[in-house]
Amino acid sequence: MQEFHLHKSTLLTEAYEAYRRTGQLDEATRKRVAGMIRNAGEQKTVFSEANIKHCIGLNHWLHEAVQQTQPERRDFLEAMVAKLHRRWTLTPGQLNGINSWGIGLRKRLHTFPHLDAHIFDGVHVPDFMSSASNGQNTR
Repeated sequence: MQEFHLHKSTLLTEAYEAYRRTGQLDEATRKRVAGMIRNAGEQKTVFSEANIKHCIGLNHWLHEAVQQTQPERRDFLEAMVAKLHRRWTLTPGQLNGINSWGIGLRKRLHTFPHLDAHIFDGVHVPDFMSSASNGQNTR
């Protein structure tokens, strides 16, 4: 997950460090982490468990596609990887573009899936991510 931008928070970093030191989390920290995870799911942010799972899966398949593509033809796929890492989401048009690219790719990589172009519909990008990219929502 190191490739993804804005992937850690103060709360999670502190919880991780505490767990690493003691092997457990105190009740207050446990509740704060649980609340953060619950809120991400309820608000459908890019950091919800479902979205993170989608990103991990898509990241895997994009890397497989890049590896199976000649270096001089990788620009589009590498741009999609970079966008996914920066925004934790892709647009339906971008996913459709990957699916179009996948038509030829499936001749070499038979397991490359047809992607659901609407997998990220309704996913909310938090304000701090928009401000981190100069106030522009570049999804």
